This record gives sequence, structure tokens and C-alpha cells, in this order.
Amino acid sequence: MLRSRIRWLLVGLAAVVLLAVFIALNANVAQRAQTDKAHRGARVIAEAVHRFRAHAGRPPRELPELLVPVLSASGVTMGPFLDAMPDAPADWTRYRLVYGPDDAIGITTTWSVVVTGAGQRVGVLTAWVDRAGNVRVEETQPASR
Repeated sequence: MLRSRIRWLLVGLAAVVLLAVFIALNANVAQRAQTDKAHRGARVIAEAVHRFRAHAGRPPRELPELLVPVLSASGVTMGPFLDAMPDAPADWTRYRLVYGPDDAIGITTTWSVVVTGAGQRVGVLTAWVDRAGNVRVEETQPASR
């Protein structure tokens, strides 16, 4: 009788351990899905900013400019560059544009699309276009608060 109880106790303990492992793995998968969604949104916006800049000769001042047609310096209308703004993952900030320093002749050459995750893990996604015209997205961790 005692051996039977011990056996069932060990089976129950093994089930609890397996359940804990499953829950931890599932949480990691959900977190990764949110980060992947943020990457995709940042990349879509960065590509639209790149197309906007190529047409208008300047980056957009604000992200909503990507949603309407724009007139180039030569008088050609093009756009919208996005049909709708991608949604950031739940509990993340909205996407925003951040501009780097202008070059010597006053042309904005560096910009980033940034979104920040909420909760215990805070990440910043930065998207930009390199000199070859390829859109790059990288995840960085900000300094501790």
C-alpha cells in the first residue's frame, strides 16, 4: 500500500514538473512572437520611409505622412506609402520615428523606427536603410533604468 502511494506521488510530482516546463516554454514562445511582430512592423515602416524619402527627397516628419499621397519637388504625386500603420504588439509602445544628426549640408541621413516592449523585458527595435538600400532591423537593450 505504501509503495503504491509513493508511486502515485512520484507520478504526480513528475506531472507537475512537466507542466511547469511546458508553461515556461509557452511563455517564451509568446514573448518571441511579440518580438517577431514588432520586427515585422518596424521593417514595413522602414521600407515605407525609404520609399517616401526616395520620392519626396526627405523623410516624413511624422509616421502619418506615410498614409497619404505626397508631392515631390518635381511636382509628381505618389503614395500612400502604407495602407495602414502596423499595430505594435500588445503592451508595447507605438512605432515612432527618431532622427539622427543631419549631415554637413542639412540632409537627414540617419533615422530609426523605434518600438519599445513593456513588462520585465524591454527591447528597442531600430530599423534603418543601409548604403546599399537594404532595410535592417536590430534589437537593442536600453541601459538599465
